[in-house]
Amino acid sequence: MQKEVNFISINRKQDWENGVASNLNIVDEGISLKYTEEFAVSRTVCPADAGITTTVKDFVAGGYGFLYLLDVDANIWWYDYQNQQAGLFFKAGHGMFTQHAVITLWKDTLFVADPAGEWKVAAFSLLNGQLLWSLNECEGMEIFPLAMAVGEGRQNLYVAVPLDITYDKDRIGEVPQGGRLGIVKINASGMPVNIFQDSKLYLKEKAELLRLKDKLYMAVSQEELVYLLNAQAGVISGFSTDGTMLVHFPVKSEAQLSGLGIDAHGDIYLGDSRRLAPGVEDDRFVMIVNSPGDITGLVDGYRGRADKLILDNNQKMYIWNGETFLVTVMEPEKKTAIMGESGFPRGIYLSGAIDCRLEQACWHKILLEAQIPENTQVKIAYFASDKKSFLMNGRNQDLDEYIRDRSISFQEKLHFLESFWHQSILNPEDALFHGARGRFLWFKIELVGSDEGTPVLKTLRLYYPRISYLRYLPAVYQDDKKSSEFLERFLSLFETFFSNMDEKIDNAAGYFDADSVSGKYLKWLASWLAVSVDDSWNEEQVRRLIKRSPELYKKRGTREGIAEIIEVFTGEKPFIVEYFQYKELLKVPELQNLLSRLYSVDPYCFCVFVKADCVPTERQRLTLQKLLQDEKPAFTMAKLVILQSWIYLDMHSYLGINTYLSEHSVLRLDQESYIPNNAVVIDVDRNHRLGIHSRTELDSSLQ
Repeated sequence: MQKEVNFISINRKQDWENGVASNLNIVDEGISLKYTEEFAVSRTVCPADAGITTTVKDFVAGGYGFLYLLDVDANIWWYDYQNQQAGLFFKAGHGMFTQHAVITLWKDTLFVADPAGEWKVAAFSLLNGQLLWSLNECEGMEIFPLAMAVGEGRQNLYVAVPLDITYDKDRIGEVPQGGRLGIVKINASGMPVNIFQDSKLYLKEKAELLRLKDKLYMAVSQEELVYLLNAQAGVISGFSTDGTMLVHFPVKSEAQLSGLGIDAHGDIYLGDSRRLAPGVEDDRFVMIVNSPGDITGLVDGYRGRADKLILDNNQKMYIWNGETFLVTVMEPEKKTAIMGESGFPRGIYLSGAIDCRLEQACWHKILLEAQIPENTQVKIAYFASDKKSFLMNGRNQDLDEYIRDRSISFQEKLHFLESFWHQSILNPEDALFHGARGRFLWFKIELVGSDEGTPVLKTLRLYYPRISYLRYLPAVYQDDKKSSEFLERFLSLFETFFSNMDEKIDNAAGYFDADSVSGKYLKWLASWLAVSVDDSWNEEQVRRLIKRSPELYKKRGTREGIAEIIEVFTGEKPFIVEYFQYKELLKVPELQNLLSRLYSVDPYCFCVFVKADCVPTERQRLTLQKLLQDEKPAFTMAKLVILQSWIYLDMHSYLGINTYLSEHSVLRLDQESYIPNNAVVIDVDRNHRLGIHSRTELDSSLQ
């Protein structure tokens, strides 16, 4: 009796997890190469192009393409590098701080820390430059800020200060050898909360205060971990928000360290500010450092001096080069990850044993469902056997246990299994197995990607046993083994074509299921129900429309039917007003003009009200208008009204629908917001500030 062809399908995450992988991402949708983010140059900014020609001492990145730069004359400039515009925020001669200051910002507040200034730490409003608060001492001790960073999440300011200071005969302050350093934690109101101290945080060599300022750098991670780089000693210290030292390690590099940044993954970035002799090849890069202090990578997109390095909360990197007077802006780009020391993006999957439960089974073919972009490859090697144990290191061992053994390196497994594999198949959408005979089948998949693309392997089907069209020919065609193998492969071309056609016919019912089809097939299915959809309809809307079409056709032309089909498109039920609902009001002379303008005096006209956020684009509005015209009863007129969220008397303002009465809320601006014409601008954090926000008997009082 002739056996039927069976297949084993591997198409779920738990199926793939029966094997082991290197540099591959395994999800329910399939396997693909892992991605990593690498910084690439977005643009190079020259402040001199906007008229800032003085020497820059410090800078900080603001939002929406703004930089704030402190120059040698103690000017602070704002610089819109996208539009090449600049201006003075603080002009020299203000007396509030000196050129020795360091600056940082958080939202609309600029922080200035100056060991030589009248105010040691001060916060200024970016709106008008007014002083918000200042701080000169902590726990009875005068502070001399040397570095500063702000925590984006909890709005805390962290300032590095010396705890031991001596003065020479010229009253020049210095930190002695063995002098301690600390970090002052300051809250959003300018009040010191804590001083971080640790016995490991000290100077091995004495240093002048102002010189030491150029050797200390700070950064705060998204988890609010505070890092301090002592470039003079080449040491990084990390603290939790309660002041506990978590890490303290030397950086294993001969570079002259400068700048400190922490990305969203917690990786540490350091610059190199060495001066090179003329004609020497530039080998200065931004370094990526791990917690033990090892250099784990370089930012290849930038080569040159880095006097300061900033990573903002949008993961943009800003690098100031004091030699070229340029700011390099870098942004993370998604790239396929490199596997080990291979130097190019690839990943390898080793399967466990696939058991067909048939001794001496002849595996027939492999069928792949995969996306293979240009310049990428999928390679598959395989072998079969009736046994699972093989001689390894002088003893029999289960091959699956060996493959899954975490104590054995992946490279060692590849080397050991190299002699097992048959010749690799390249991009095999549908390929025959050769010489794969045995109950168990193992395979190796190698995905080779490009810099930005990866193949995605969704489904793998393994067919067994081998049954070909050769069995329908007379026995004479099967007698000669050599010729029969060729004939079998030749006939497999036709077998593949017909078997695929048979499979499509067997699964044809799936094309009539709105939940299982997508793309052009979904629109084709909609056309069967006389449902007209365009590109304004997303797939989920089309599915809902197909499912509800039978009941919608029963209600077509009715108020309820119109409301339901609009709800399918917009996701929210509309409001419909018909003539009979307001015809009695038309008898009031004072209301006739208003009702005529808002609705209509035509008894065959009705109005459909839809909120503006349900149809945000003009294209969707036109689609909805066309839908109304198709669904309205004959000899009637449908008027579409888009309800805006505002209050205008004698216009379409409906309490509880598009109009609400509430207390004034704090205005927040971002890229998707704007100031409407009915906004009241206040700032609850600026109460009692003269010139900013003072309202007697509301937020201020006279005593």
